[in-house]
Amino acid sequence: MADKYFNDIKKAMLSSNPWSSHYASGFKKYIKEKIKIKQGHYCCYCLRDLLRETERNKHVEHILPKSVFPVYTFDLTNLAISCVRCNSDRKHSDISFLTKDISKFRNRWSNSVYDPKLYRFVHPNLDNISLHIERTVFTNDNRVYYRYKTRSEKGEFHYKYFDLNFYEQQSIRKNQGIKKDQESKSSRELVELLFKKYS
Repeated sequence: MADKYFNDIKKAMLSSNPWSSHYASGFKKYIKEKIKIKQGHYCCYCLRDLLRETERNKHVEHILPKSVFPVYTFDLTNLAISCVRCNSDRKHSDISFLTKDISKFRNRWSNSVYDPKLYRFVHPNLDNISLHIERTVFTNDNRVYYRYKTRSEKGEFHYKYFDLNFYEQQSIRKNQGIKKDQESKSSRELVELLFKKYS
């Protein structure tokens, strides 16, 4: 079905900003819906449920940033759905997550950019995230808590790179009335204590 947008994408690629070209609008709308369903309406990085979020909070994410690697702008393996925080606030146009320099492929397409070993974080389309990181939710007294458990070196990098600790801290502070300057233990320690206490 995405093939029907092929000619529009070719036209969009001739513009100075292909992703913003009016030729790309049909493809963008189509692919956003397809990827949301494929991902189960979860952010590809933090695994938060995006089903009840507004469309403005669901970004079509370019894993290799389109500003740095324009040739992959419309490449399906390079596209995922992420929340605003993971896409704009954390990753944006950064490429420090790459394990080696692939600048020679900025304007020349190559399948070699899709080697999972090239990515320090969990690639949404190349890796099985559940092998690297797990997100657990539990409720106590109508209060929701979140915990991320890393299962690999890649999962640990992913946790730190996207600052997933933020969601653990946020849930603890909100539910326990803890101000940031009052924390005596790391949020990871607090989360572990809470999960042990209530599980």
